[in-house]
Amino acid sequence: MRFTCRSWRESPAEVHAILHPYPEDIFWLIEYANTSWGKDSEVKRPTYAQAGIPEYWIVNLKQRNVTILQQPEAGDYQQATLLATGTLTPQAFPEVQVSVQRLIEG
Repeated sequence: MRFTCRSWRESPAEVHAILHPYPEDIFWLIEYANTSWGKDSEVKRPTYAQAGIPEYWIVNLKQRNVTILQQPEAGDYQQATLLATGTLTPQAFPEVQVSVQRLIEG
């Protein structure tokens, strides 16, 4: 069963404080992997691609890099980029710039 806002006064943030978002509500997803790299890259990756989540970043804290996955199609991401330095810009929010170092170091 899908829930919607009960009134125009409820913001999506208020609704998501109670409920998990649906895939169509997610434009960009970031996972932090310290001991969960296998699960994030082998289990969650195809699940998120199948759900149509447009962009998925995996921050690998042990290897100190970020995998950027884009263009979900046929149960996987068609584009994968690995970065250890630089600045990233999510597709859904081109005005946002995120430092790879900041993602890794917090």
